[in-house]
Amino acid sequence: MDEAHENSYVSDITPKYDTKDVAAALAKRYGALFLMGTATPDFIRYYKAKQGEFLLLELKERTGGGVLPRMLVTDMRKELAEGNRSAFGRALQAEIRRNLEKGEQTMLFLNRRGYATFVSCRSCGHVMKCPECDLTYTYHAKEHALACHYCGRRAPLPKVCPVCGSKYIRYFGTGTQKIEEEAGKLFPEARILRMDLDTTLTKHSHEKILAAFAAGEADILIGTQMIAKGHDFQNVGLVVILNADTQLLSPAARAREHLFSTLMQVAGRAGRANGKGRVLIQTRFKDEPLFEALRLQDYRRFANETLEERRENFSVPFVYQALITAESDALAKAVLFLETIARRGRGVASGEVRVFDPVPMPLVRLMNRERAQLLVEGDERKTLHRFLRGLLEGVKSPSDVVWQVEIDPTDV
Repeated sequence: MDEAHENSYVSDITPKYDTKDVAAALAKRYGALFLMGTATPDFIRYYKAKQGEFLLLELKERTGGGVLPRMLVTDMRKELAEGNRSAFGRALQAEIRRNLEKGEQTMLFLNRRGYATFVSCRSCGHVMKCPECDLTYTYHAKEHALACHYCGRRAPLPKVCPVCGSKYIRYFGTGTQKIEEEAGKLFPEARILRMDLDTTLTKHSHEKILAAFAAGEADILIGTQMIAKGHDFQNVGLVVILNADTQLLSPAARAREHLFSTLMQVAGRAGRANGKGRVLIQTRFKDEPLFEALRLQDYRRFANETLEERRENFSVPFVYQALITAESDALAKAVLFLETIARRGRGVASGEVRVFDPVPMPLVRLMNRERAQLLVEGDERKTLHRFLRGLLEGVKSPSDVVWQVEIDPTDV
């Protein structure tokens, strides 16, 4: 199983399962060898390997004998204080020009497509939101339209504010479309390609963009996570990570682990042929330990420090989790259903199992449905499974509530 760190191996429909666990169980049943390949193992399986559950095999040298790229971290707060409001710091602009002069290619990674990440009225502060998902619309300049990146709903850009009638509608945040536009102004001589969901909707467009870049038909490739996945471009001398901070501020328990993995994977695209690649990370939190570990390219250090924090906080992999989610046309109905399960669980729970309170999900409203979650934790997997079987046996939900259970949820 290649790229074994990928969350796309986890089913997002019912029944919920992790393909890695299924593959491991099949291998054990039939006496097969199961090999997971990745530059950044997820921390749970890395911990299991340290405990002897898996055999950890490490490649100490880069394929082809090259050296790892040199990492640079720049402070965007300093750039702003000195009057630079561009998404391109001065160090970044200099590095791209240097790369163009050398005839090498550059990859710019930003995990936000569109032109602006939200649109707001400057007069009253109203933010344009999707009515089905209660999320901010993203502005797409080419179509001059607003789009919800969850349900796909689109709406025309209003000429006046729907709340106060003001004409002062402005765009905020930065997406890949805006980066493409700004790069074109800063480097007019450069040939630029953009790769995101918007540019890969037609058949074979994904392959055409990658083939064109690999053939040297573009100097700069701008993209989302699509450009982070295992590509082997021989002439890429510089990889740039723009706005690495968004996921860093996420409340999800494993957000920093996922960010570290993504950025390590992106960085691995640089200097694959000549071993002289550079990676430049722009951040407002230069002193964050995650970026120091990235600069040193020290997976072990970051993984071990994170695992120690989780041990102290009684988090995975030192506890086992199940997440029960419910959705309905009204949040109160979903919460009420989960509360009946929680009360039943607290009545039979021992000290080895903990039933938390039902709460709204961080993204409450999605596609006109409102969602809540109930977390159950156990000290041992068998104990948790036995408890869940007894807890959920015979549970019936009202006709307007849909619910499901996820064992080892990807994020909480």
